[in-house]
Amino acid sequence: MTVVSILRRARPLLAGSAILIVLCAGTDVMHAAQRKPLPAFQLLAADGRATTSQALSDDEQWLIVYVTSACPACDRLLDAIAERQSPLAIPRAVVIVGGDPATLMPYIAGRRDAAPSMRFYADVQQQAALVLGLSGAPAVVGIRRGQIEWAISGVLNDPAALEPAITAWLTY
Repeated sequence: MTVVSILRRARPLLAGSAILIVLCAGTDVMHAAQRKPLPAFQLLAADGRATTSQALSDDEQWLIVYVTSACPACDRLLDAIAERQSPLAIPRAVVIVGGDPATLMPYIAGRRDAAPSMRFYADVQQQAALVLGLSGAPAVVGIRRGQIEWAISGVLNDPAALEPAITAWLTY
């Protein structure tokens, strides 16, 4: 692979990352020096089966979208992702839902009806939020080769503003 082809391939990702950082002023952004392996945690799949963080995706590069079941900003972010992302990119976004254990599975069932191609998991014991070090919801975490590359968390004024960064990350 030539340097030109590497730069050509990296340009959308770099542009998306720059846009992501600029648009997320007021949210918490993980710096590159904080890169770390994806930690181990347990989740429940939408069908009730237990799974681990290591089994969430076989893709080289994918996205965790962490939301809670009682969060209007989280709903807006999920709606924006479902409406604006290509059908090829959406399966590379894994949605983890935290919140009140009594409402998690009904919330996931409702969201799956609205966006059947998205993958949802319940963070029943809030383990994922804790080990990922998320300071708020919604949160978006970019994963590459089992490594956390970047993360943002907190309420976004316009979730659609993340579209360029999410698109660049999911369609590398």
